[in-house]
Amino acid sequence: MNWRTGRREAATDLSKLWSWLRARLSTLVAWVLSAGATLVAFEICQNSIDATQAALPYTYYRWLGPAALAAVIVLAALLTRELLNRHSHDEEGEAQAFAHAVLAHARRLHRDHRHTALLRLRGDESLRLHVLGRHEERRELGDLALQSAGALNRDLDKAAILIDDLGWANYLLGDTQTALANMAKGTSIAENVRRTTRVGHPDYQDASILEARGIRHQAVIGAAGNNGPIDRWISDLDNAQKLLTNDDWQHENIIRQEIAQIHHSRAFATVSYLGVNRSGTISPTDTEGRSRAAGALESLRKAEKIFRKLSDDSRLPKVYLLRTRVLEALGDSIDAKASKALAEQSLRASPWAEPDGIQSILGPSKKQ
Repeated sequence: MNWRTGRREAATDLSKLWSWLRARLSTLVAWVLSAGATLVAFEICQNSIDATQAALPYTYYRWLGPAALAAVIVLAALLTRELLNRHSHDEEGEAQAFAHAVLAHARRLHRDHRHTALLRLRGDESLRLHVLGRHEERRELGDLALQSAGALNRDLDKAAILIDDLGWANYLLGDTQTALANMAKGTSIAENVRRTTRVGHPDYQDASILEARGIRHQAVIGAAGNNGPIDRWISDLDNAQKLLTNDDWQHENIIRQEIAQIHHSRAFATVSYLGVNRSGTISPTDTEGRSRAAGALESLRKAEKIFRKLSDDSRLPKVYLLRTRVLEALGDSIDAKASKALAEQSLRASPWAEPDGIQSILGPSKKQ
């Protein structure tokens, strides 16, 4: 049975269209006010001059005086327009300005062959670009960083870039085929590092985390595309979690965070497979679908418990938003409203401040 019933979202496009229209409207208002004020001022000035005795030539007062006043008004209107546009930019363009600044610095580092600095920049800002919804900029940063990782022969950096910057970012941009190819390559690199590194070495843990992440992302995409039975992808997620089962990890909190991510991915994969990750409902007569949705809620409960213990404010909103969607799909309006309120509260306390970033929490809004 094909469970896909979701709708494509256009919130991001509408937001960008509104920003463009508002900028054009501010320009139009400034020019209309300028033209009206100029004509009125010109007429008033001429009438005043006509009613007085001029010491200088009449033509000077009659035309040059009003013209000078009109020029002042036009300049004032242009200044007003500039201030309006700058205010609009401050409100809506901060994320874009930040992303462009990161890319400008990355390009400069790439041009100067400062590979270590570029990889450090990518490590610091890649996740931030994801949270802000700047996936195109994240992908370009990944392209540049991958070249630096190759120059320095740093396999773990290659794996991370291929799985995240050139994997998940491409998926959110709608290029699923490229995303899966890059993720598979990155996961393979991480697996090779893990198999050739002794247990207890820091690289062994990092490689295990990256391998599990690559498997996790591919499972979510496979389930969302109905590429085989859902149980296959849940099994892959179980295998990913087994990679993180070790009593001798050096950074336990990081491992717990990744395990919580896998719990969330179980729910995300299931809900995407059912086709209700963004909209739609599950029929009361659909026993299998409702059973799987209940399992998704249990996975989200486990993820929430870990994220709360870790005080992970950046990932809790993902849990609450997805839980709200599951409850809505099940028709549980009361619990859905309570979950939605909690989601909104958690978003305000999280880095997910931009609409483009929030939109991506429930998966890509457009697919090619």
